[in-house]
Amino acid sequence: MDQAKTTLLKVHPHIPTTDLCQKSLDLLEDAINVWFARKGIQADRVWYADRESDGRTSDFPKTNTSVEIVLTGSFLHRLFEAPLWPFQEFRIWVISSRVRNILIKQFGFNEGKIGLIPASELKPLLNHHQLPAGTVQSDSLPREWIYAGRISAGKNILGLLETVSFLQIEHKIPIQLTLFGKFEESKDPSFGRYQDFSNESLIMNAFQNLPWTLRPIFHDEVAQYEWLKGCNENHALVSFSTHMCEDFGTSPWIAKSRGLTCILSDWGGFADHIGDRVHHIPTRMIPQTYDNKILRLSKARALAQLLAHATPPVSSPSLSGETPRPFTKTEFLAPLQKFIDHYYPEVFMMVRNYFDRFADSAKGKSFFLEYRFIMAGGVFSDHIYAINETTPDTFATQKVCDAILMNQKNNITIEFVPTVNLLSKFFLENIDQYKKISIVNDSPGNQKIQELLTNLRPESF
Repeated sequence: MDQAKTTLLKVHPHIPTTDLCQKSLDLLEDAINVWFARKGIQADRVWYADRESDGRTSDFPKTNTSVEIVLTGSFLHRLFEAPLWPFQEFRIWVISSRVRNILIKQFGFNEGKIGLIPASELKPLLNHHQLPAGTVQSDSLPREWIYAGRISAGKNILGLLETVSFLQIEHKIPIQLTLFGKFEESKDPSFGRYQDFSNESLIMNAFQNLPWTLRPIFHDEVAQYEWLKGCNENHALVSFSTHMCEDFGTSPWIAKSRGLTCILSDWGGFADHIGDRVHHIPTRMIPQTYDNKILRLSKARALAQLLAHATPPVSSPSLSGETPRPFTKTEFLAPLQKFIDHYYPEVFMMVRNYFDRFADSAKGKSFFLEYRFIMAGGVFSDHIYAINETTPDTFATQKVCDAILMNQKNNITIEFVPTVNLLSKFFLENIDQYKKISIVNDSPGNQKIQELLTNLRPESF
């Protein structure tokens, strides 16, 4: 037997663990360091909490006071590490206005002590020039669509494919979708636990079976920013992501810097990318991987209709790069302890990185409903339609969902939610915010829920 094949090889202790997002984080950190330098803050005082340190003290700033801590995508994980931080005084920065709202509203941190690094003031340090002129008409969206990034469930690639199919077949618009990225089976734990499913299989099944006039083109993982080659004004960067950790969006950031049109979900950090060519789709309209299949297809059809006849709006959030007041470590840990006390004992599941199990508990479900509400913009819809997650794939139910979504009025916002969400603490505490609540499909369980809610607020039904 070959001895080499039976010997385990030890990884050298000085080789750091590789983070899937590290290339993007490196580019972002370089830009943030330049931004800090303009404010007179040197890079050796800045600590990026998501950087894989492997416990090496050399990765920490040399001082334990006046440290600038930047929280990025995995900020929920990093918060529970705060008792281990070796700093006695520090400022907290985030790169998403909506993540900032989560820290203030859900964790209770003082808003004057949570700083925002505006995406509009960060410039990617890449050697590239502005786009060559294309032939796109000013009153229409480009027809060459590009997706660049990880292909995981929370990125909603399945709904993107379905939307493009409807645009091609029902609206005769020849959208060519090209996807750059590697398939990943990571799930979005904010939805709770699901039976094992293959995201790649779901997407490739749709690719094979949906009707097309132009089949999407898949490129596996390519060299970083390879997707930029050959782009001109006829191209648009598109992402329907609603992933719980989507706090910035490196691909839209780079695309915007090159003058590309961006078509983005109005979600998380995407909302902070603004400009004349940056268009946002309300999150409630995004066909999400975790939606009931009937609902996802209805959303995709309605979104295709919107994109075929109108350009999504350009949003302009108010941004601020003002320097926050510093925390002492004791001050920072106080609201974190209140959060732990409030969500005890289920919070143990968060600390142990079982976010999906936490999301399946009553307290966790309410937390993540509010979390996703804030990441989607924090605005209540006028009319809520509830649909069972396990609704059979029936033609009648599909027609009902299609009719509701295709005939919605411009001045009334509607949103579909799983029926079980109606009994969550978050929904019950905010029931007065909705003008009307409807349950789409009849069942004994749904009738009991409607009776309960009707007693609470009869004018909504």
